[in-house]
Amino acid sequence: MKKPSSPFTRTLQLAAETLGGVAQLAIHLGIDRARLERWMSGAQTPPNEVFMQALDIVAAGRLGQSSADRAQAHADRLQAGADRAQQAADRAQRRADELNTSGRSEHFRQVEPRDGDPASNEGRPDEKDKKA
Repeated sequence: MKKPSSPFTRTLQLAAETLGGVAQLAIHLGIDRARLERWMSGAQTPPNEVFMQALDIVAAGRLGQSSADRAQAHADRLQAGADRAQQAADRAQRRADELNTSGRSEHFRQVEPRDGDPASNEGRPDEKDKKA
């Protein structure tokens, strides 16, 4: 019959998961796998030294994962900003392409005189005339 889990068994299990398996944990702790499995099953209690090492492994793994999660969230925010900037640049490029293909800008338009003569500035008051 399997003994119920305890802080020792749960911590050893988490440490093994953090390192990638029971064999890796045994190597890390410098013990044989059979002894580790007895501790993990709850058949025996590990020495405090081993338990503390397992706690350190779990804590380091969680801190490392937390840092990785924060870094990924930051990278996602940066990517979203870059995507928005790219979309704005694409819109600006399409607009510039539209203006270039039409050969004219919508900001300026050629004004045809009503009498059919070519457009000119003749007949417009000079700046001197405006002040007088």
